[in-house]
Amino acid sequence: MDNVFKCLIICGKECCTFNNIEDAPLVFPWEKRLLERLAAEKGVGSLEFRPYAGYVSGGKAYVLLYKWVIRGKCPFLDGYKCLIHEEKPLACKMYPLIIGWGDNTLRVSGSCPWVRENIEFIRTNDPRRVFPEELPHALKAFAILTSMDVAAKNKGWMKRVGGELADYKELIDIDEAIEIK
Repeated sequence: MDNVFKCLIICGKECCTFNNIEDAPLVFPWEKRLLERLAAEKGVGSLEFRPYAGYVSGGKAYVLLYKWVIRGKCPFLDGYKCLIHEEKPLACKMYPLIIGWGDNTLRVSGSCPWVRENIEFIRTNDPRRVFPEELPHALKAFAILTSMDVAAKNKGWMKRVGGELADYKELIDIDEAIEIK
């Protein structure tokens, strides 16, 4: 058993393949726009995103996270190679780590074969040791989520998840309403 997470490079079999939309990545609005631009540049076709989490106030919804709807293999996966490896979203960079948006917990994905094979090692060791490359990306995502939550609360906005955002006629990307630092 290795002491550090290592991708088993089986993309297309389990990793980077989504048979269930709930398992697809969550992306920030600026990542969504980047992915759309990269899709056009690389000719992978159109991408689908759904508002997943954000805040509401005065009849407007401010989207903090989009669900990147991927049915099957990621469109940026070419065989076993990620076509956007250097520019992929934080959710991909931090995988198999996952942040629970509703309860601000750090989790590991049971969908990852390495995690399943090494679960006892993960449970008994510091995440900094087990996930040295992935943890900084998870901490960055957590810092963004936390700072946006504080800013939204200061504005009196109410937190909402999923379909509740889709009910609003005016959807605004949160980085258009609150400065991201």
